[in-house]
Amino acid sequence: MPHILNQEHLEHIIKKSHDKRLLPYQANVSILHGLEAKFGLFQLKNIFAHARAEELPAALRNFLQQRWCYLKNTDMQYCHDFDSPLNYVCIEIARSLKMSLNGTTLGYLMPSLKQVSDSCYLTSPYTDEAFDLRFLVMNDDNSRLINIADVLDFAILDGTLKHNSVFSKQKKDLSVTEAHRVLTRHASVGYLFEAITDKVQHQLHGETAGAYLQRLINGLTLGNVDNNGTEYVAGAEANIAITEFNLFLSTLDTATYEKVMNAEVLYEYHSFFRGQSYTFRECWDRLLRTPSNDTNEGTYCVKIIGSEIENILGANHDLYQMTAFNDTDIISLDALSERVRLANARMLDTLKHPIERHISYGVQHENAAVIFLAERINKNRKFKLTKEEIHFFTNILYENLGSSNKNLIENCKSILIDVYRSYELDSIVEAEEIMPVPLRKLFARLDPKRSMLCVDGLFSPQGKKSRHEYATRPGCYLG
Repeated sequence: MPHILNQEHLEHIIKKSHDKRLLPYQANVSILHGLEAKFGLFQLKNIFAHARAEELPAALRNFLQQRWCYLKNTDMQYCHDFDSPLNYVCIEIARSLKMSLNGTTLGYLMPSLKQVSDSCYLTSPYTDEAFDLRFLVMNDDNSRLINIADVLDFAILDGTLKHNSVFSKQKKDLSVTEAHRVLTRHASVGYLFEAITDKVQHQLHGETAGAYLQRLINGLTLGNVDNNGTEYVAGAEANIAITEFNLFLSTLDTATYEKVMNAEVLYEYHSFFRGQSYTFRECWDRLLRTPSNDTNEGTYCVKIIGSEIENILGANHDLYQMTAFNDTDIISLDALSERVRLANARMLDTLKHPIERHISYGVQHENAAVIFLAERINKNRKFKLTKEEIHFFTNILYENLGSSNKNLIENCKSILIDVYRSYELDSIVEAEEIMPVPLRKLFARLDPKRSMLCVDGLFSPQGKKSRHEYATRPGCYLG
């Protein structure tokens, strides 16, 4: 049976976030980010003050849905701003909704995730309640989570950053912007990827016998019956890989050639042959079909041979030290693997510690948030703006004059006219003092009557500036 929403607990969290966390947060972020958090907490207070108990879950769910519409693709969202008092409150609300309405916490926070079934995830689906947002970023269309630790773990195999979910049952590489979000989460993430890249470069693309063997294995895999080959005829990829490895062998001196050919591994996984070993020479001869007395087609199966060569390579890391030119300064694969292991441990430990915010999307994606806030604040006249926030809306109006954003222009005008008509004159003067001259003039034009009141000296009893001081202030525009 679903739990009843703990209204008292949530109201306490909202009040605490507003009273203790909001001001320190606003001091460290842009005006827009601070205003969004402040107004969101204001809205939530109103919801709890006016919604009946039975209406509260639906009202809170609607709040989260509307917020996500403008929050996604911004650095204010849950996977990027870990210090926002509003994000903190919303996470608690989502957890409470999960308890009272079922569903999932991340599904309530980021409704676009529900476009994709959790069965499409190879690891860390959005339905997992043991999530840590510091390890998560969103994909480009906000329909999938990307788990940073999982993506880097996948990359250890081939150095490619891939989704931890599948698309039409196929794996997919991260886009450039998705990879950027992953790698810029913290310096330790980028360092791990560099270590992985160095290891993969050495392991897959180097000039060692081990790298050539790995490329042979990859070619046999692509040309086997599970991919581009058939039951009796290997695919072109396998034949090309065999030819390229044969050319490599031809460049080796006799001693190095024999070391490669005699690399061996025990039949540890085959009960009939336990304790015995097989060499690369045997695998190579079968690839070249030299055993004329064996008529079993399975003997020549590139899938089986590729698997056997992979076992040999896994047991003989010294093959990654052998080259045709006998270079003695090559770093060992084991050393590169250890560097990856240490870098991974460092990243996991770092991301578990507090991170304030991850700047990735940039201000160019924040227009939807500005439009939403201007519209909603215009309809909530009880919400009071600071001088910095008055300056913010004046600047938004100034930048959009003559543009096609008519609704934004009208909402900003309406907000500022309300400031002129209902705020104390001290607040108006303080706001004007931090504005450059063009903004100050634009602000004053919005209500000439109120400006003339300033000229006539009709100040509030609390006013501290004389009529003369205000009227003769440099840059003052009186309508």
